Amino acid sequence: MSELIFENVIKRYGKKVVLKNISFEVNKGSLVGLIGPNGAGKTTTIKLIAGLLKVDSGKILVNGRDPFTQHADALKEVGILIEPQFFPYLTAYENLAYLSSAMGLDKHQIDSLLEFVGLKNERNKKVSSFSFGMKQRLGLAQALLGNPSIVILDEPNIGLDPMGIIDLKNSLKKLVEEKKIVIISTHILKMVEDLCTEIIFINNGEIIYQGELEKLFLMKKKFRLKGKPVDKIKRFLIQTNKNFLTFNDSNALEFYASDEEMREIVQTLNSENCSILQVEQLSADLEEIFIDLVRRRKDGKDN
Repeated sequence: MSELIFENVIKRYGKKVVLKNISFEVNKGSLVGLIGPNGAGKTTTIKLIAGLLKVDSGKILVNGRDPFTQHADALKEVGILIEPQFFPYLTAYENLAYLSSAMGLDKHQIDSLLEFVGLKNERNKKVSSFSFGMKQRLGLAQALLGNPSIVILDEPNIGLDPMGIIDLKNSLKKLVEEKKIVIISTHILKMVEDLCTEIIFINNGEIIYQGELEKLFLMKKKFRLKGKPVDKIKRFLIQTNKNFLTFNDSNALEFYASDEEMREIVQTLNSENCSILQVEQLSADLEEIFIDLVRRRKDGKDN
């Protein structure tokens, strides 16, 4: 059984449905990017995993238990960073020590966690003197108390400078090497491309893609096509639901398609007496793929 399971989950706030029958599973050793626009349902998903909200229908299992009705047991091995809160008049060490005591944990791992997140030298400094980025690092250490098997981070990169982001990436890679599940919710898609092995795209409360990032890039390739007559080719591509990214003076059309779709496009255009001058595969962009997936779902032609 997977360590984290969502099965046909529906969540409402009043009359508004914010999660619409979503299902996914995550196994240990996965680094998953939970991505989507603001208001898509990402934070609600995290709060459901944390047992802070109750589903309206469907099922969630964290380590085989319901995180809402079996909160303590389900979350024994889950560390979550949403909006870290600390006592500003206590030091970094004292904050983690206080939380460790509240969780019934001993304090032996605190120093190693502070070193892990790059706050070893700030151990005895009051949190009131910390920058926002330093508080984010301390929040990661807080999420790792008790050596959880599942780590969920909501926008962990906020407030970090470029070196801080590099350190965060290295830390997350180490957690995955330890066979932990790491889920990061972020709007920085470059971080997702660099780090994640899997992604969950959420838009308007629906999952529009869930799976391996590598497979997504294989499924959605970016092509540039040049040919004549341009207007005829353009009309055909519009009819086949291609989202144009560029149409310029060089008569180049750029769009996303699978290899099979691209073969069918070329064959059809040739049969329609169009002249194909050039077909070139370009580097894919995750943000453009996301836009294409959203548009296809909106048009009811997702494939």
